Amino acid sequence: MPINFIPNDPAVENLLPSRVVTPRPDRGAGRAKLSVQGAAAEGQYQVGTPGFLYWQCREAALASIEAWESISGNLTRWQIGSTLNVIPDLGEDLNAFYNRSSLSFFHKKVGTKTYFSGASTDVVAHEAGHAFLDAIRPDFWGSSRFEVNAFHEAFGDCVAIITALYDKDTRVAVLSKISGSNSVEALAEEISEGIGKWIPGHNAAAPRRARNSFQWGPQGSLPSNGGPGVLIFEEHSFAQIFSGCFYDTIVNIFSGMTSSNESNLLLATQIASKLLVEATKNAPQRMEYFREVGRFMILADEQSNAGANQVAIRDAFQGHGIALGSSLTLAPSAAFAADTAGSSSTKKKGVAKVTDADLTTTARKELRNLIGAVSTKLDISQVKLAGKQFQEAVHQRVVSLDACHKKLKGVIASAAQVALIGRSHSALSIVGHVSNPANTDKDVVNYVKSLIEHGRINFEPTKKSARSMVASTDESPRGVTHEVQDIRGQKTLARIRYICG
Repeated sequence: MPINFIPNDPAVENLLPSRVVTPRPDRGAGRAKLSVQGAAAEGQYQVGTPGFLYWQCREAALASIEAWESISGNLTRWQIGSTLNVIPDLGEDLNAFYNRSSLSFFHKKVGTKTYFSGASTDVVAHEAGHAFLDAIRPDFWGSSRFEVNAFHEAFGDCVAIITALYDKDTRVAVLSKISGSNSVEALAEEISEGIGKWIPGHNAAAPRRARNSFQWGPQGSLPSNGGPGVLIFEEHSFAQIFSGCFYDTIVNIFSGMTSSNESNLLLATQIASKLLVEATKNAPQRMEYFREVGRFMILADEQSNAGANQVAIRDAFQGHGIALGSSLTLAPSAAFAADTAGSSSTKKKGVAKVTDADLTTTARKELRNLIGAVSTKLDISQVKLAGKQFQEAVHQRVVSLDACHKKLKGVIASAAQVALIGRSHSALSIVGHVSNPANTDKDVVNYVKSLIEHGRINFEPTKKSARSMVASTDESPRGVTHEVQDIRGQKTLARIRYICG
């Protein structure tokens, strides 16, 4: 039986009207599943009713998965299991969140109007985007690097854009406006309207936009707060810089095609999306993470498309103040452990492969000294990037949060220092950039101060296992993304969810 479905956001129904559709089938065997709460019989329910929210959330989530699988392959499991709960209406709030166990949505009456976050395909796809990214990069969950966390928000927005552009009627509707303001690059318009009525002047009282002129700037160059739509040092706001780079990449690829039709718009979306996913899987955690992903998009394009889209990517990032310099991504930058075992693999030009045997006790010690590691622990694994083999060494740098807030005395957070290792001539070498200790500490402290500024931390510690770092209790305020957890006797700042904003 058909259902009513809003393909984009309720605020743009005049441009992208709701439609009657046959619901997508349940996920098949061997695929990651959804368990949508509040099941209702198929039917054409009115917006705001439990039956409508059930089918709207289900259809929007399945549409986002369908788009995701077309660019990333079959989704076989979520980060913590084979089934992810979807809760169409968890209660009263102007919000939505992903907390590894669920995609949860809310309602709130502001004035005479009730807003339902689960009624927006934009919002559902954004939260699903967090889940997709968590499935391929679970290391981001525990990161306290600002740009890594802003990228998580940007990725959710990118998935919302991809989901919209995978819909043919939507592509036809926005085709003539794809290079300007339109209902695809503008996200979660209705919730923004509700926030504006509820908290006038709030930064999130304007939709996030991917077609923007925002320029990247180093930490300390942006205000911590600002009015609706102003670029501020807050992860959801700052995310618009990367979503802008991604959207502009789609537009640049599309503009270079011989015909400006909807099928080519889909093709441009597919090309840019596959490059984004490939780059995301491989780009190591670093301080300026937006640049890192852009560089790896160019490397992925060289491998997959012989560099056909290099200019489109470069110009998109440059348009937001991010110069990529992709040739530096895998270039040797700092030598150590000269004349170590394996020197027979020396190479006069480029970077040669490093084996486990090369990383002797002495070599590891020199590497730790080079990156300023404060412990002996290095997680080392072999990775293949741009067709070349490297060893990847990850040191989790522990940072004290004593200076951030009086309630964070004795609390720590962590950030990965990632070194790619190759061989240059007769020495091992760090390939590309690795954040030094001082910059890593600054990155973490600035991020935590941003969380405090925007009320994202629950300061009261709770006991959690060291491995969980997962879901919060319902008692935790829904606008909170982090809490202080007691892990093996150490108070640690840990993420508990991603919120819509």
